Amino acid sequence: MTVFILMTLEMSAKSPEAEGKLGGNRLRAFFPELLLNTIYFPLANIALELIISGSAYYLREPDPYIIIVACLVQATLLSTWKAQGKNRRLLGNLVGPAIYTLGELFVEGMLFFSSPHHLLYWIVSLLMGLTQQFNHQESGKIADVLIVIEHLLRTSIVLFMYAIFESTVDNKPIVAFFAHDSHIFVTVVVLLLGLVLGITNVMSNHYLQLLKKTTANLHIYSNRFLGNTLLSQALDDSDALSPRRRERTVLFADIREFTRWSETRSPEEVAKMLNRYFQNAEHVLSGLDSSMKCNFE
Repeated sequence: MTVFILMTLEMSAKSPEAEGKLGGNRLRAFFPELLLNTIYFPLANIALELIISGSAYYLREPDPYIIIVACLVQATLLSTWKAQGKNRRLLGNLVGPAIYTLGELFVEGMLFFSSPHHLLYWIVSLLMGLTQQFNHQESGKIADVLIVIEHLLRTSIVLFMYAIFESTVDNKPIVAFFAHDSHIFVTVVVLLLGLVLGITNVMSNHYLQLLKKTTANLHIYSNRFLGNTLLSQALDDSDALSPRRRERTVLFADIREFTRWSETRSPEEVAKMLNRYFQNAEHVLSGLDSSMKCNFE
């Protein structure tokens, strides 16, 4: 049997660019983690304390900067663990309140725990962490329900912060917030919005999983027919596959007694041997100096 190999003098065993475009990386995971999960409570907390304390006083204090640092550290850890395939959502969601609490203890001491929104940070983070932790372990309808619960918790942050603000201004218990019809209206609307956002996110996740599956299959097929190097070039430049004149080297190689050997072997054995042969041939040719002009006959 004669084996025909068409190769360029510049070869690449792997294509990190193509893998990065199709699979993502830590930097791409950081911003969704920050904007879609970690930053919600810190923003609400900063807005609440700005209104209560006044911007002139609050911005001179270390409080907003401590919670911003805590937020960034949490997003960094969660996105890094996600990129590494580690399910540490519960632990990661507690990083922010832990850093914020430790920093504030040096500033306010035990008075830190007298503020209800500080305690709310821990409660919300714990519930969010538990929901996300179990969501990564479940699938199907249970995972969908957990996503909806997560969005209900996220939108409830605004509701509870509003209740805390009202109780602080009126010097009344938080429970009294729900005694007004207008507050009940706000509560119902906020929860309905959380429900709608949760259902929308469930639908988006289903489409995303379908897209990832389709992309993975296309990656396999295109990599098989185009090769890693050409696939990477095509992703970076849409004109990379346009017809053009190129110098190429052609190798004709004969495997001695291949026909006789293959007649007594299964198709799987033959394919396995040929794959090893192609790997060895590619390794030898890729080691050639690209500056050399090689001509195989």
